[in-house]
Amino acid sequence: MGDLNRRMANEYHKIPEFFEKAVELRKGINSNTYRFFNGIGDGLSGITLDKFDKHYVMQIFNKDLEKRAEYLGIKFLSCIDAQYFIIKLRSSSDGLSLGHTQMIVLKDEPSSSETVVTENGRKFFIDCNDAVNNGLFLDMRDNRKKVTDGLRDGSTMLNCFSYTCSFGVYAATNGCKTVNVDVSRKILDWGKKNYELNGLDDDEHQFVQSDVLEYLDKALAAGEKFSCVVMDPPSFSRNKKSHFSAKDSFYTLIKKSLLLLEPNGTIFVSTNNSALSHDFLHSCLVRAAGDTQRKILAFNKVGQGKDFRGSGKVRESSLCGILAWID
Repeated sequence: MGDLNRRMANEYHKIPEFFEKAVELRKGINSNTYRFFNGIGDGLSGITLDKFDKHYVMQIFNKDLEKRAEYLGIKFLSCIDAQYFIIKLRSSSDGLSLGHTQMIVLKDEPSSSETVVTENGRKFFIDCNDAVNNGLFLDMRDNRKKVTDGLRDGSTMLNCFSYTCSFGVYAATNGCKTVNVDVSRKILDWGKKNYELNGLDDDEHQFVQSDVLEYLDKALAAGEKFSCVVMDPPSFSRNKKSHFSAKDSFYTLIKKSLLLLEPNGTIFVSTNNSALSHDFLHSCLVRAAGDTQRKILAFNKVGQGKDFRGSGKVRESSLCGILAWID
């Protein structure tokens, strides 16, 4: 047996030990959904396991490990009480093929791929077998709370690249009026379902299917203003009309957002692109504030929660965010 295979076999043997430590380190999370195992941060590189109550999604980011996917999945599955368990093979790094991810379902009895989870008192609909994403970005749990804790009745939030509107749900449950913008009608309908799960009247909020930059221009032309803007774009996206890159677009997105922001408002910008940094986001914010004659009163750098152990060390666990207060 070669040195690499010997080392990997030794790591596989330690999976129950890794799990025991992982459970202990995640105590106190106010949610039944979180990153249960985070690759090298929990002892085994190239593998993550996300918990959605009793539904589990294992992701493999290493091409060599993909050959052992079912074996690894069975080892992980033996350590947990799961109703549903799926493996997603994620070794592709182009960021544009997420809709074609290969999946292996190891357990789907007695449950289907769908479930409802609770995070900080809010409910979210999950489908573990819906392409690569499942309906809730777990690494944003702490940031959803931080961004929306100060929003109350009379506040307004613009939630751009809203995905399934989780930031909007947090804000709306605090009494805030929300506008969620995403290019996908399917995703916005999913967001409406999340509002309904939380007893929110979706008729009192907006779900706008639009390119975000086009929406920002229309909102500026209409003279709209918001108490808070959330800007969490994908690293890359592509459709028949255009190719989007967060790195190339961040300055413009932030500049237009600041023009829509009320005095003493807040803006949250973030990226999972491991090639970008807090310093990059801050430089875009400073430049945009100067060009729009806005003053940055304060800002905080934020990242992933404690369940994302080793955050920033590998591309599958990377998040940079800045929450800023603007005069």
